[in-house]
Amino acid sequence: MEIVPIFTPYLHSFKFDNGIDELSRLFEMWTDTEQLYDYFRMNSDVLKYEKIDIDEAVTQTIENADLLYDLLSENRANLDDLFQPLSNNSAQIKLLPKCKSKKRWLRLYAINIDSSYYVVTGGAIKQSQEMRDHLLTREELKKLEQCRNFLIDNDIFDSDSLMDFVEF
Repeated sequence: MEIVPIFTPYLHSFKFDNGIDELSRLFEMWTDTEQLYDYFRMNSDVLKYEKIDIDEAVTQTIENADLLYDLLSENRANLDDLFQPLSNNSAQIKLLPKCKSKKRWLRLYAINIDSSYYVVTGGAIKQSQEMRDHLLTREELKKLEQCRNFLIDNDIFDSDSLMDFVEF
């Protein structure tokens, strides 16, 4: 596992052993028409809830992915406006809190390192109210915790330690 810069110095992404960082992997998936058709065929529940067909779901996903990427790019120095705490629980962990950014059903998950400094851990097309209620988002919860533990194990607690780690 490693951390790669996306929009230096503020936005970074975890890169697992699969060779591509999570942010790039997600945006490739969310803009790949064939992959999206396959996804929505296998996960038609979201279509029933949204009352749209597969064609419209694919179109909206690609449009929302493009909008989300543009928002990240345009607000790279002020990402705190785009990310919010993963949980509405006021007793959430203060050190390296888990966060999300969303555009319709698309979710980016990240760890907040410091003010406007984030490391993306993954993302999903959210289909349930609670992350634990769907297989894909349950896996994203596990990745969030795994990545948070990686940061703690490598003494990454603020923007300075993040930059030292990435530059090393």
